[in-house]
Amino acid sequence: MMRDPVDTYGFINAKLRARIGKMRDDRLVENLLKAPSLVDAVSVLRDSPYQQVAVVYDHTGDLQQMELVLLYTEIEMHRLVTKYLEGRSVALVNHLLAKIELDNLKNTI
Repeated sequence: MMRDPVDTYGFINAKLRARIGKMRDDRLVENLLKAPSLVDAVSVLRDSPYQQVAVVYDHTGDLQQMELVLLYTEIEMHRLVTKYLEGRSVALVNHLLAKIELDNLKNTI
């Protein structure tokens, strides 16, 4: 059974706005900018939605690994959206995912 496109869009839009709202905490950004060192900046991330980034830094000390966690988080958000879509909309999101992953591969090379 085909879902009503307006209801589907409204639902997905609300989910994405909530997710983006969690990511865009002005206080977090301000505290990161005020951090006197990288270690202090990572400490700011510990009590935020970016806690996993801090954990990766603790284990590896590698900034590129931290960036990779952020990329995987973005990819996961795209995959979450596809669960609520059908047909050509799924194909579009998958195409966007492929572009993100291809850009990451080009940057790696």
